Amino acid sequence: METQGQADSGQAPRILPRTALIAAIRADGHRITLVQAPAGFGKSVLAGQLARAVDDLKVPVMCYGLRVDFRGELFPGSAALLALACAWPSGMGAPAKAKLVFTDINGKNHTPLASAKTKAVVLVFVLRDCPVSNVYTPELTRIHKEYSKKGVSLFLVHPDRDTDAKAAKAHAIEYKLTAPLVLDHDHKLTRFAGAEVTPEAAVFDGKGLLVYRGRIDNLYADFGKKRAKPTRRDLRETLDALLAGKPLAKRTTKAVGCYIDFSNDKKNDK
Repeated sequence: METQGQADSGQAPRILPRTALIAAIRADGHRITLVQAPAGFGKSVLAGQLARAVDDLKVPVMCYGLRVDFRGELFPGSAALLALACAWPSGMGAPAKAKLVFTDINGKNHTPLASAKTKAVVLVFVLRDCPVSNVYTPELTRIHKEYSKKGVSLFLVHPDRDTDAKAAKAHAIEYKLTAPLVLDHDHKLTRFAGAEVTPEAAVFDGKGLLVYRGRIDNLYADFGKKRAKPTRRDLRETLDALLAGKPLAKRTTKAVGCYIDFSNDKKNDK
C-alpha cells in the first residue's frame, strides 16, 4: 500500500503493508491525502481501517481513497469511494467555515461562523414524514430557544428533494418549530456533515470543526424501541461541554430514525 501523506513536502511516498497501516498512522500522525492500492485489494477493509484512523485514533486525515492500481488501471469503485471519503469530515480536519454558508427558505443568507459571538453551529437533519423526526420537534424547539441565547446557531435541514419551501414552512408551523429552515436538495450539507438518518445532529465548534454527529438523545434504543424518557441527552451534553470550554474530540453516536434517500444523487449530478 502506498500512502502519499508527505507529498506536499516533496518526500517520497511510503510503501507499507495493510496490516501496518494503523500503527504507522498512530506513530507518525501525518496527514493522509491519498492511498494507492493494487487491483483486487480489499476496498472495504481499507476503508474501514482508514475510517478507524479518523474516528478512533483522532488522526488528522484530510482525504483518503483508492486512486489507481500499480499498473495504472482504475481501481474498481475507486472514484466513488474517494468521493465519499473526501466528503467525510474529521474533527481534526480542515475547518468548515468556508462550507457552512447557506440560504434559508426565506432567502436569508447565513454565515454563522463569521461571527466571533458564535460558539457552536448545529445542523439537525429532519424529514417531514418521519415519525421519529417529528417526535423530536418539541425538544428541538426547546434547544433552539435555550441555546440561541448562549451563542449557538441551530438550523433545521430538509434533505428531502420533495420538500419545497412551502412544505417546509407548513411543517414548521404544524410542529411549532422556531429554528431557521434550510433546503438541501443537492445534499451538500448532508454529505458534508455525514448525516444518513433523520433526525441526526451535527455540531461544529466556533472554529468550524465537527465535534459531534449523531442522535439528539437516547430516547430511541432502536427503531420501534422507545424509552419512557431519555437517559442521555447527547446533543445538550455536547453543547454544554463546548460552552464550558472543555476540549472535545470528535464523537459519533448512532442516530435512530428514517434513512435519507441518496439514490438519485449520482444521476442528477451527471
